[in-house]
Amino acid sequence: MTDSQYAVWSLLDDGEWHSTNEVNIAAGSSAGTRRLRELRAGGYTIEGRRKSGSAQHEYRLAR
Repeated sequence: MTDSQYAVWSLLDDGEWHSTNEVNIAAGSSAGTRRLRELRAGGYTIEGRRKSGSAQHEYRLAR
């Protein structure tokens, strides 16, 4: 796991929903959603949803 993947995993590990912006900040770049795909490819279950009343998305690590 790379440092940026670990940073995104650590953010999502609390089980709470996090915005795309929060994921990007954790990844250290606008590649946060790429890190989510990499984590999924590594066997982690990442849930996503559209934020209510918005075009923004949120993500969390499934338990």
